[in-house]
Amino acid sequence: MTVDRKKALVARSSSEVALPGDAKLAAALQAMWGQLESAESQRGYKDDWRRYCAWCAKEGIDPRFADVGAVQRYVNHLRDAGRAKSTRARALSVLREVYRALVIGGVCAGNPAREVKNPKVDTAPRTPWLEEDRVRALFEHAPEESWLDRRNQVILLCLFLLGWRRAEIARIEVEHFSGTTVRHHVKRDKAAIVGVPKYLLKQIDAWRKYAHITAGPIFPRGPDDDRPVSGKIVYDVVKAAAARVGLVQLTPHALRRTYVTLLSRRGVDMRDIQLAVSHESVTTTERYQKADRAAQQAPGEQLSDLVRRKE
Repeated sequence: MTVDRKKALVARSSSEVALPGDAKLAAALQAMWGQLESAESQRGYKDDWRRYCAWCAKEGIDPRFADVGAVQRYVNHLRDAGRAKSTRARALSVLREVYRALVIGGVCAGNPAREVKNPKVDTAPRTPWLEEDRVRALFEHAPEESWLDRRNQVILLCLFLLGWRRAEIARIEVEHFSGTTVRHHVKRDKAAIVGVPKYLLKQIDAWRKYAHITAGPIFPRGPDDDRPVSGKIVYDVVKAAAARVGLVQLTPHALRRTYVTLLSRRGVDMRDIQLAVSHESVTTTERYQKADRAAQQAPGEQLSDLVRRKE
């Protein structure tokens, strides 16, 4: 490849997520971005893919025809540039997902990132989780004076007693409930059905009656705004609640980690926990069993005593 051709590829790859003139590639990438749960995730995936395309251009590689060795060299390039192991692992994960979409879209014959090994990262969790006394403090003195206070309290309860991601909580609708179970969509738009703790069902019913919610989003943005809350709003709800009790590092994901940790401590089977939170490590067979098994189980029932107020 000529020097001028390399420069042209660098310039184009730095500004474009898809290579110009390839409609099939653009369509496959657009489908990939559309499956991501939030605008924040889309931005992160696009940035990682754009950086990879820019590197490919400098190396004279067409990303559509990259092999395992090329992807490995890119990961090594990130290492040599001083990128953290976690950053390299994330970049490789993005490449696996994007190439998977390109294979499905008929752009690539195979996934070159699939066989590249993940950089070994520190397995110690960075996201904090709460001991039981801290959970009680978080829910014990929450205000319930205004419409927003009541909504935010139920959002917190859902985060803790379901163990879901913030984007999943934001998307809950009345129509997703059936008896004592709720259906939701997790990463890559996979459906999951999980049991709902009785205490949480009671609080959701009380909230719906108070807010006159009969259909659509369980958590609208305001009394006169039927749009569902965003993942950012859910994040802000958690940070505000945490600030009241001095939990500076608390995030929605920390509540998810707390859910898993405390249930494990209380002896709940790890398989049931995996099904409830829809971890991607569940095998294909378990995914087929997920709706049937999880519909019968509500692991969060074991944690209701930590948030139940005296009546």
